[in-house]
Amino acid sequence: ADHETDAAARTAERTAELRGLLEPAAEAGEGAAIRLLAGLDDTDPSGRQTFEHYADVIDRDGDFEALVFAIPHLEGAKRDDYIARASGIVPCQYKGVITLADLSLSLGDETGARHWTQIAGHLVGDNAWSMVDLAKTQMALDGGKVSVRVEELLEASYALGNATAAGELFAMSLDSKAETYDLDRAEAMIVQAETTESPDTMRRFFVEFRRADKVVQAAFTERVDLPRLYLAAAKSGDVFAMWTYAMHLRENAADAADLRSSTEWLQQAADGGDTTAMAELGYALAFGIGIPPDPATAAIWLQRAADAGSRKAKAITSLLGLQDGI
Repeated sequence: ADHETDAAARTAERTAELRGLLEPAAEAGEGAAIRLLAGLDDTDPSGRQTFEHYADVIDRDGDFEALVFAIPHLEGAKRDDYIARASGIVPCQYKGVITLADLSLSLGDETGARHWTQIAGHLVGDNAWSMVDLAKTQMALDGGKVSVRVEELLEASYALGNATAAGELFAMSLDSKAETYDLDRAEAMIVQAETTESPDTMRRFFVEFRRADKVVQAAFTERVDLPRLYLAAAKSGDVFAMWTYAMHLRENAADAADLRSSTEWLQQAADGGDTTAMAELGYALAFGIGIPPDPATAAIWLQRAADAGSRKAKAITSLLGLQDGI
């Protein structure tokens, strides 16, 4: 309890310091500072109270970001006026334009969203992250549909080495309900990632594979020896791969040796700082999966995972009654 009280006090102190640094800029109408101040108020997730506090400042001196922050809190002619003001001073760069596209989309203005998205497309340049961002906005505009334009953006970003784009394309290739379903492409992407030694990209592929439909997983593993890739990445020191390989062994265990090996890999991943592995190791120790049951050590690992934000660790601890209130 004392630890939690001290942590809360330190958090409050840091929050007060941040407010002191941000408030002068907010009073000058700087939207970035106003938005950050709104984010510091946990009691007002919509930012309404922060808007009301700075409404006069924004109306008088608000910059582009301040106007954009205010628009969702306005209605009618006042909202239209602010949209016009923001449109008139939008920075001629991708970030500002896509901000107006996303704002228009959130307000239900599809025409405006498509207008700004089209302009953003001319400003994206060769920035791989902007390509991914624009693809997501375009998908939102199209109701989640993957258009040719979306694939082109993701392919271009992937060609520049962006692991997020690679993961999105790989996930699309494994979606058997979509027109993008293409196990040949998914296999080629795996081969390329292994050939070019791209651990970040391979890690994204591992994540998306585990999210795929079980039938698709089975079909894909007939083409690609994923356990070999898991093991190779784990041996290289990749803690996420250690967890992935451990879970593969647990979920497909043929005997007690597989379960024992699974828990050993979880131990290595947990020692390496992987929060999910800490929770799974605690689970294995609590139930004796591949190792004799050890509730005391299980509680330690579950506590560490809970401290790092693992909800599963908190749920397991509560379920098993290993400790009074993680």
